[in-house]
Amino acid sequence: MPLKLTGRIVLGLLLGATLWLAVTAAPRRVPAPGVETTLWLAAHSVAFDHDERFVDADVARYRARFGEGPRDVRTEPHGDRLSAPFLAVRLWAAALAVGGESGPFLLNFLALTLAALAACRALRAPLGDAVALWVALLLFGSVAWNVGLRWQSEILVMAAVVLAMAAIWGREPGLSVVEEVTGPDGEKRVDEIYGGDLETRAAHWPWPVAGLLLGAAAVRHPGYALLALPVLAELPTRFRGSARLRAGALFVLLFVAPIVAVALLHGAPWEAPANLFDARLFGWNALYFAAGRNVGLLVGYLPLLALLFSPRSDGGRRFLPLTVLLAVVLQLVIAPFDWAGDPSAVGNVWFLPLYGALWFCAGPMLRPRGIALLAIAAAPFLSALWLAPLSDGTRPPAAFARISPFTSGVREHLPFETSLRTLPGSDEIARAGVRLRGTHPEIHASSGRLSWLALEGARREIAKERRAELIVESDRELSSVRLDFSADAPASLAVEGGVAGGTTFRPSGEVAFEITLPAPARRHPLWWSRAPVSIYFLGLALPQPKSPAAGSGTPAPASADNAISFDLGLARVRGSEGLNHE
Repeated sequence: MPLKLTGRIVLGLLLGATLWLAVTAAPRRVPAPGVETTLWLAAHSVAFDHDERFVDADVARYRARFGEGPRDVRTEPHGDRLSAPFLAVRLWAAALAVGGESGPFLLNFLALTLAALAACRALRAPLGDAVALWVALLLFGSVAWNVGLRWQSEILVMAAVVLAMAAIWGREPGLSVVEEVTGPDGEKRVDEIYGGDLETRAAHWPWPVAGLLLGAAAVRHPGYALLALPVLAELPTRFRGSARLRAGALFVLLFVAPIVAVALLHGAPWEAPANLFDARLFGWNALYFAAGRNVGLLVGYLPLLALLFSPRSDGGRRFLPLTVLLAVVLQLVIAPFDWAGDPSAVGNVWFLPLYGALWFCAGPMLRPRGIALLAIAAAPFLSALWLAPLSDGTRPPAAFARISPFTSGVREHLPFETSLRTLPGSDEIARAGVRLRGTHPEIHASSGRLSWLALEGARREIAKERRAELIVESDRELSSVRLDFSADAPASLAVEGGVAGGTTFRPSGEVAFEITLPAPARRHPLWWSRAPVSIYFLGLALPQPKSPAAGSGTPAPASADNAISFDLGLARVRGSEGLNHE
């Protein structure tokens, strides 16, 4: 089968599967607490109440739809207006009015499809017949396609960026072919035959279109405004004299228009930047940005490697990698604890529009064989999303458990993002300047304590013990901590990253384990402390609980009934007697 046809079939099938999910499963999925819930409420409020106020009617509407009340709803600091992106909410509200509950996801799918088609057209010259396969890899070998199945405005922003740049770079410059011809006088001379469409290349219409789309993207985050720089750098290669001034003026005028309009209608489009800069924090964030376990580019955007190793060196596109790097630095500086965007999103959602811009770095060095290699390399990180598209993406489903030790093990060897405010499966409790934080969904906060669930299904058959990673954060350096476990906990605890000390058995059946801590694994400020915080990693292992009915050592079924809870009982500050948190 020809490569071009194969690519079109693969891309069409993947987009078709995404459309089916957008129509069927995505509208029934309960939005994650926080940003997603807020966006659902805001879109429905604008569509049906014609405002963005959070009132009892919004709660009733949400409860009627999902059978539970909204959680962690975000409102503006002063007032009851929901905190949501202005443009995206209006578009989703219109989609709700036209297409019902599936409307916003159909809109997201339309944006994804338009971005794919525009990229196929714009990158046809450098990538040749494999362009559709490369676009399929860029979308489905990353978290990009999955963002459209959630209440995430960044899929619309990415589409705007891709369409804007496809308008500018949608047709490759014609080739100037030098040919030797014989003139009427019999003398041989050199003539030039131009390929391509010169009139289309010199047209003015792409510039206001690109300006409007990039301006709409900049409304979402100030870092996206930097994407206008490579486009402006393209002007000298397209126009001369007054034509260049006209095209540039049209671009700038339409670029500023959405920002000014939103500022007048809604207020400042961007939140105030953080007033904290710490070199250690920035360094750790740079590492997490590249290779973090949950939101690192290695995990969510692996095809990026191919783009960075085949950069274009012509026109404004040669500035795209530097521009994206500057945008990343801006994100890390102005939001050092939230640079990945929505904590309920899969991957680094704020990087998605920048990722779309980097597609236009693709050069002829990319070969079709690289597609399969990158897809295989991305599998350990994205297999959970491929198999369970509406999961949180941090682990494969239970049915995939027998090969999950490999896939989850690759991710867990990457650094955990200790600087970020919240991450999927990272509940915490706080006790007088000391915090206990889990890094896996098996540990979650419940009734003021941390609850440690047993493994589920086939995963329980593989593991003979419960294992989890716990993070201890303290505003002072600690020498030891005591963890108080509930009465149903086993009498033994294995510890990595610390030394298990004395064990105390209480008349109530509770078990307390003393753990001596080494030097902090990391030190940097956190959102709750401007000063550097001491951070410790503890790997805990408990035997799996036995089923009372079985009596033969069979692990109990996974449920909240066999959860083991624990709390921080005592934290000893190095050089003092300790802090009792009982």
